[in-house]
Amino acid sequence: NADWVDAWLKRGYAAIAMDMNGTLPEPSVLDGYGSIYPKHEWSGASNDNYDKVSDTENTWMYNCVTEVIMAHNLLRQHEAVITDKIGFGGGSWGGVIASSALGVDNRFAFAFPVYGCGYLYDTTSFNTDRLTAERKKWDPSSFFTKSTVPTLWINSDDDHYFPMTLTSRSYEAQTQSENKKLLIDPELTHSIQQVMGIDEIYAFADYCVGRNDAKAFVTVNDVVVENGTAKVSIEVPSGVSISSSKLYYTTTEKLDGDRTTPNYTIVEGDSGSGSNDVYSFSVPSDAKWIYINFTDSRGLTSSSKVTQVNAE
Repeated sequence: NADWVDAWLKRGYAAIAMDMNGTLPEPSVLDGYGSIYPKHEWSGASNDNYDKVSDTENTWMYNCVTEVIMAHNLLRQHEAVITDKIGFGGGSWGGVIASSALGVDNRFAFAFPVYGCGYLYDTTSFNTDRLTAERKKWDPSSFFTKSTVPTLWINSDDDHYFPMTLTSRSYEAQTQSENKKLLIDPELTHSIQQVMGIDEIYAFADYCVGRNDAKAFVTVNDVVVENGTAKVSIEVPSGVSISSSKLYYTTTEKLDGDRTTPNYTIVEGDSGSGSNDVYSFSVPSDAKWIYINFTDSRGLTSSSKVTQVNAE
């Protein structure tokens, strides 16, 4: 995507936008999902053989992760690129690929999977029969648990393809990374154009590579719910303050990506000050799932994991 590359160039980064299906840049026809691009004769595997088991090297996901590593190698060889300050990310299936690749290539300075994540075999959004046979081999959860790459996991709270429960689970499972953050953006729809406008991506990248005096993100620890009250401790970087805290809850029983949109209600949190503060929120008795967002004085948001409450 040329716009995606341009967005990074304007911020002082070199960038490569990759096509993972071997297609040409001119659309041929339109279908209900957008443009169908023509392929060239050396296009190789495509997403329709994601579950191919007999020929690993011609399987789409194998090729996608390999191409990410090759692009990384290419950038590292360029004299204008600082080799230890290269990051990557992607949205939707690009997020799935990024989630896998960050567990294979630990040289990256940062990663930002958007929407796509691991544990896809646990959602009804996909054909689970198709994914189950290869889940241990190709699901990102087979890789990112070994990753040390600083990672910003991003999703909305009602994505129809990748439920945020799986994003939270992926974030939690990346135990080897000392710098992992989670952003649940309630305004985000399934749109790459919106992804390009997420300020947290660029701020996270700048912090990870040490640009523009960027500071760390707010750290949001695990939420504890007792007697109708949710409490969470946070760690705020020096020179940064919290401008708002909000608890979001839904009465939807199951968030498994069945392509229904849960309705979320906001509960304002008690204000606090300084670092290592503990914030408290009242949790309605009919709430089933909650998450908490903290927006700081820079306008950057950090999120808690999505947490199930009042389970029957």
